Amino acid sequence: MDVLEIITILIKLMSIVMINHSISFLMLAFLSLSCTSKNQKDLQMVLQKNDQELKNILLGKDSPEELKINSLIHHDYLIALKAIDEQEIRFNSLIDRIDSTKQGSEHEEILKKHAIAYYTAQKHLHLFERAVITQLKVSRQSNQTELVSKALDSLLVLQLQKQKLYQAVFESEKVFYNSRKHY
Repeated sequence: MDVLEIITILIKLMSIVMINHSISFLMLAFLSLSCTSKNQKDLQMVLQKNDQELKNILLGKDSPEELKINSLIHHDYLIALKAIDEQEIRFNSLIDRIDSTKQGSEHEEILKKHAIAYYTAQKHLHLFERAVITQLKVSRQSNQTELVSKALDSLLVLQLQKQKLYQAVFESEKVFYNSRKHY
């Protein structure tokens, strides 16, 4: 019996028994892991770990993102910038973790390239806040009307640039998702 026949039988059994969707997914993931090379398993584990770490960086309780937002609410620009420094360290760690996986097949290398592009786009988007915070600081702390006006104008230009960074994230995410789906 080959792997495809085993997978087909498992799928039929799962639909007959009506196993919970998440358990079915885990079984298929386990089967696919058992039928892959060590490099593939390692890369899959790194990508899963990175997915969780990205969520922690951006959405986790006491995350750098949360610290940045709370600092901005309280106009503490120095702490907000330090939070971005922490994000940079953590994004670099995500990228380095992918880059340090062993050389694999052509498909693995393409997936690695797309994963690195995605996490790099995320990094650029979130580190771009440094420029925004600098202009916010000028607009809030300057007593000179001309400086405040220039800072506010600059914020509008920065928002247009940030929109391009969001687009880069969306594009790289789409390519990464498709590579990962076919992996």
